[in-house]
Amino acid sequence: MTNDFEYYYGEPEPISAAAAATKFFQIAEPAHDRFSALPAYNSNMQLIPLEPGGKRPVAGFLPSKQVVPKSREALALLAADYADDNVGIRSRRAVGGLFVIDCDKPGVVERIEQETGCKLPLTYTTQTRPQSAPYKMNFHFMSTEHSVLRVRKQVTDVGHIAGYDLKCCGGWGHVRAEGSTCGGETVVALHNVPIVAIPDWLVDWLVADVAKARAQKRAAMAEHAKNKEARQGPPSFHSFVVPHVDRNYFIQSRIRIMKNMGWSDDKILPPLIDDIRNQVENGAQLLLTKGYVSKLRVRISKVPTIGPRAAFNALRHRRASRKPKPARPITIMRERFSACPDTITSTDARAFFSVRTHTEEVRMYSELRAHGYVLTGPQGSHNRVWTRTLAVNIPVFPSSTSTKIQPLCREKKISGSSSTTQQWQLPQHQRA
Repeated sequence: MTNDFEYYYGEPEPISAAAAATKFFQIAEPAHDRFSALPAYNSNMQLIPLEPGGKRPVAGFLPSKQVVPKSREALALLAADYADDNVGIRSRRAVGGLFVIDCDKPGVVERIEQETGCKLPLTYTTQTRPQSAPYKMNFHFMSTEHSVLRVRKQVTDVGHIAGYDLKCCGGWGHVRAEGSTCGGETVVALHNVPIVAIPDWLVDWLVADVAKARAQKRAAMAEHAKNKEARQGPPSFHSFVVPHVDRNYFIQSRIRIMKNMGWSDDKILPPLIDDIRNQVENGAQLLLTKGYVSKLRVRISKVPTIGPRAAFNALRHRRASRKPKPARPITIMRERFSACPDTITSTDARAFFSVRTHTEEVRMYSELRAHGYVLTGPQGSHNRVWTRTLAVNIPVFPSSTSTKIQPLCREKKISGSSSTTQQWQLPQHQRA
């Protein structure tokens, strides 16, 4: 490691007493001394600031963009901006990097030793919640060629089944450093010993156990989907169709449907009572409630009868007014060029040719160029002027509705003419 570096957060300066007194530096300095012994520390590991009391990178710090040099001076400069933040040890899949087993449930270590017949090796271990959940531990191992080959991604999807997560062994991942806070508790070291390489037998057991946990997860998801389909299946699976909480919406909808059909109030009440009795949860008991039928009559009377209006709306072609207006025949636009002035702005041209649609606007631009008009005036102006150039003989070409508007076409000087006039034309490949 070297002390010569350039840092994003400011100019290099010696470690000051103020920086050394910050919480961030007091956590980062021992983490730097411990993890710098790993072979991948300089290339595939990082110390990053985490939000106070949390485990996410602090807002404004992008670990993938901002690289902190591996020195105490750089950590002191970082502590000036993140004095009270947690420290994260960030690593990715590489030989000599970190391989962290994050235990979230009790009994994980006992299960490993019982199923493998081997004792878990002693390595640097931290407790994230030593008071409330002492079983939450992070076992820090060093990745080997065997672990890099067998484990290619982090495992965070079956922690509720397996009882643990695998971090820093796939893409970039991070864990809280010793001294950081978590849920009001401080992360402490349970075994303050050097980090050892993860044994091959433990890697093989983890791979097999994760595969078994994912198979259990798939089976549980399939069973849940099957039960959900049974719960939400056809009405034959239930003794009722409308649950109690939706009965008012169902009754009001039935009343409106029958009102739109032109039924009278007396004709609506009997079928409505049958629907409530047969379709609504506890409908028969509801109808026996004192005064409930009278309330139904009042609800029916409050809904207006709009039978003829509903029939009229059913016969209307609602989408007719939403269809785009067809473009006028291009012959009508060409006939108006006989009265078109020699100089006209783009705004006046749209009004003169009665442009209504985008297609007609494209045709107007094409026909203006075809009739010898050129654009003049400053570029970017909304009122650029079209001027007829009589000295230029441009053959009339048919317009195309698929041609896009080119408000700033390429400038092309006409060859073979003594005039210095420059004309704006459509590119050759866009001419119809």
